[in-house]
Amino acid sequence: MGLPQVGTPISHFAKEIATAELEGLNKLARLLDRYDSESEDDFGVVIESVLRSRFNQNELAAEFKVSPGTISRWRAGKSCPPAMVREVIVARVRDMLLETATRIKANVLHEVNGS
Repeated sequence: MGLPQVGTPISHFAKEIATAELEGLNKLARLLDRYDSESEDDFGVVIESVLRSRFNQNELAAEFKVSPGTISRWRAGKSCPPAMVREVIVARVRDMLLETATRIKANVLHEVNGS
């Protein structure tokens, strides 16, 4: 799912979609602030949610320097990194979501202020 480049005109409907997506990403990021790194089950839920919301398996694998198969096993709850590593991964995922939300917001604000 690509974002329009800043300066690319978008319709009113597209702005509404972007705003809803922005709200969802920010909400998910806030929820990740409450993640308990001791919970192996919740780690799989985090990975599943992030894969559904924005990123694909290959992007996460590249970000965390693991194979896509590892991401798949994390998602399915078949394996899990140690608690300290999970904490770092979830913090980075949160940052990735917020970075994406910032890009969406910049595009929407540019359109609102520039059109």
